[in-house]
Amino acid sequence: MARILVKNQFAQLEGDFPRDAVDRATSYPVRGASFTRLYRQKRADGTRLWDGRQHLLLPPANVFPAGLLDIVHRALARADVHVEVADATHYPPPAHAVEVLHALPGGLRPYQHEGIARAIMQRRGIVKIATGGGKTVLAAGLLAQLGLPSLVLVDSKDLLHQTREVLERHLGRPIGAIGDSLWQEGEIVVGTVATLAARLHEPRTRTLLRSRQVLIADEVHHGASDSAFRVLMACPAPYRIGLSATPTGRSDNADLRTLGAIGPVIYEVSAEELIESGVLVRPIIEFVPIDAPLVPRGADYATAYRLGIVESMPRNEIVAHRAQEFFASGHQVLVLVREIEHGRRLLELLQAVGVLAEFLCGLGLSADARKEALGRFRSGALRCVVATEILDEAIDIPNIDALLLAGGGKSEIQTIQRIGRGMRTGKRATVLSVVDFADLTHRYLARHSLRRLETYQRERAIRIVYRGEPITDPREERV
Repeated sequence: MARILVKNQFAQLEGDFPRDAVDRATSYPVRGASFTRLYRQKRADGTRLWDGRQHLLLPPANVFPAGLLDIVHRALARADVHVEVADATHYPPPAHAVEVLHALPGGLRPYQHEGIARAIMQRRGIVKIATGGGKTVLAAGLLAQLGLPSLVLVDSKDLLHQTREVLERHLGRPIGAIGDSLWQEGEIVVGTVATLAARLHEPRTRTLLRSRQVLIADEVHHGASDSAFRVLMACPAPYRIGLSATPTGRSDNADLRTLGAIGPVIYEVSAEELIESGVLVRPIIEFVPIDAPLVPRGADYATAYRLGIVESMPRNEIVAHRAQEFFASGHQVLVLVREIEHGRRLLELLQAVGVLAEFLCGLGLSADARKEALGRFRSGALRCVVATEILDEAIDIPNIDALLLAGGGKSEIQTIQRIGRGMRTGKRATVLSVVDFADLTHRYLARHSLRRLETYQRERAIRIVYRGEPITDPREERV
């Protein structure tokens, strides 16, 4: 028989149990481990110095992140081990009745009420709502009902300011901010991962984290990063809620960290449901094949990306032409890239064909300047923006109706987050026009294009159309 004692962010496994089975269930293979010295070196008995896995069950006390409780419980059940769970966490009761939520400006949608109720009932876990579904407003409602000292964790300076403004508007009270050279504490604080992680050694940071009764992690899939995981596990808040449209699916296999720090998915609303209810518009993705000029077959990925995407004049001209068509038709156009150099090249081409566009990136542009430009973009005074990954997640731009994904890549999380940038309603178009590019000029780029296509095909909310020849499977070694 085994016993699991849960207290806040940690749990401890005691008694007789098959440790290897639990360890396997609470560990994951680290990407690139096979190239490390520790993995390659072996002891005298032939075992490796490191097995290439990140282990979350820590000896000798067998402590693990409490969010993995269900996973540990299932591993023990498979081994026919009876488990007793004792939760020693103190959960302060919500300070307000449900009626308080209706005082929020505009009210809450039914699924937001449901998500809040589920979060309060479960106390820890992830609320998965499609991008554009109003996760920050849901967070405001949750904070309003709980009425407890809270930390809302965000991943960037831009999100720090945007989230703070949304919460102040909906809660009608000052909200503290930590990040972007600010340290303003309060009953509710929005803080960036970078600032809190860099200052974890400081007494005031530890004191702040220990004082929180509610922890809300926005875009919680970032919780698996080293800095975010350290901050999340340093905060003993009993109420631990993550928000994301894509909480799992990381390419580095580290989803267990996210689940461990917060808990499993406890509530889900899909994009299809939000489209059917009129909250989101349907994205229609046009896949444009790029099959020339070919990149040398022997090129490594970095070279293939540079030659086939960043510096490819034929490809960039196609991107600029499609953006110009949308712009001339009166659309609000967003062009997303991954590299600054690529954004600058596209901006020059757009300006050359008469498109009044601006380039937003994180280098050399202050948060205030980005905020001002985004304000003009939201109002329609600026109708075309080229942007790097700083706009990939959570930045609220409700009036996009044409989105060009010029940056390639294969990440399922980034792919879905990017599409979500323009799916909000409240604009003239009833659909979101998306253009992606099937890069068939090199095997690496083609494989990444296929990964994105597979991601789109798994999403019921997305409709795919093709321009020119039908897209083929890049794994057929066309290039």
